[in-house]
Amino acid sequence: ILKLKGKKAKSGDDKKQLRKQLKEIEIKKSEEIKAIIKDKFDHQISIADIKKAGITTTGKQGDNQLPELGKIFAKYRKQNNLW
Repeated sequence: ILKLKGKKAKSGDDKKQLRKQLKEIEIKKSEEIKAIIKDKFDHQISIADIKKAGITTTGKQGDNQLPELGKIFAKYRKQNNLW
C-alpha cells in the first residue's frame, strides 16, 4: 500500500499513519519473539575448565580429560532435560 503511485496512492498523512502502525507491529513482534526465546532457552550455561584435551603443543597424543567430562555432562543433560 505504501508503494502505490498515482490515483491508487494514499495521502501523505495516511502513509505516515500506516508507517507508524507497521513500526508498532514490528516492535510488538520483536518483543513476543524475545519472550518466547527467553522462555524456551531459560537454562544455565555449562562451563568446564579443561587443562588436558588429549593433544600436546607438539601434536602428540597426551592426557585427555574430555571423555570424563562427556560422561559428566551427559548425566547433567539428562537430569535437566536440556535436549
